[in-house]
Amino acid sequence: MPAIIWTKDGLRIALAGGIFAGKSEGQLGQYKDNGFVKIGMSYSF
Repeated sequence: MPAIIWTKDGLRIALAGGIFAGKSEGQLGQYKDNGFVKIGMSYSF
């Protein structure tokens, strides 16, 4: 999944998203109009 990731020292912040497109009759048609944004953060010490 494509993401924008920022890291500094032990901190990591990630921003990702997904958009489902296509015809309603297609394999992913059931997910049409169900886009999402995902934000994650982790710290290593």
